[in-house]
This record gives sequence, structure tokens and C-alpha cells, in this order.
Amino acid sequence: MKKTALDALLAKYEANGGWLAEANVKYGGYLFQYSGSHFGYVWRMTEKYEWGDPDTEHEYGWNSFEDFLNDTMTEVGMTFREVLAALPAEAVYGLE
Repeated sequence: MKKTALDALLAKYEANGGWLAEANVKYGGYLFQYSGSHFGYVWRMTEKYEWGDPDTEHEYGWNSFEDFLNDTMTEVGMTFREVLAALPAEAVYGLE
């Protein structure tokens, strides 16, 4: 079975003893950045703002890593777990 971005993220999380400092993925025209301590941001990508239109910034916050995975990314109507599972492992970058 081919590894997914979710597999890569979980492997790094476990290897870091239950901590993840940063991870980035692009999905459905959006850039998502997990910023550690259970915070994240989503920006809409456009030709002008390939790395995310600052006017579309949406901040997310969670109480736990599990809450993050089970939360719905409202921009695409899927949980972060579903988004990550839909992408290949190499789609997640900046993984620290």
C-alpha cells in the first residue's frame, strides 16, 4: 500500500515523541500550514499568491493533535485526516 501524507505526518509526529513543529500541504487550491502547538493556517492559492492570499487567511486552533486530525477544514469540507489521507506522502513538506 502506498504511503500517504497522513502516514508521513504520523511517522514524524511519533518519531518526535508526540510533537510536530511544522508541516505544509496544498490541497484543492489551498495551502495549509500546521504550525505546532496545535495551531494551523489555511490560505487560498491564486496566480498572484501562489503561497497563499493573505486576505484569505483562516486560523485554526485545537486542544490536541487528535482534535486537529478530526477537525473539518471548512474550505474543502473534509477533515484534516481525510485531506492528508488523500495525498501522497511526498505532498507534505517542511515536516519538522
